[in-house]
Amino acid sequence: MDALVAATRFGAECMGMDDRIGTIEAGKTADLCIIDGNPLEDITALRNVSVVIKDGIVLRPEELRKVFPPSPLYIEGS
Repeated sequence: MDALVAATRFGAECMGMDDRIGTIEAGKTADLCIIDGNPLEDITALRNVSVVIKDGIVLRPEELRKVFPPSPLYIEGS
């Protein structure tokens, strides 16, 4: 949990952007990554992206892969 908070809320605070990003609250930018699984139980669950919401627009992984192909260093399922 500490690592996720550091990457989101604390990261936004360090950049002086915590009034706009970093937590899920009314009035903040709707940038979310919805995953299948619980990263608190298994951090690799973060690889199982179901949906990305960027500026309130829903993007499915297959749409994102058209724009951002998987890294050659990433092996799906690993």
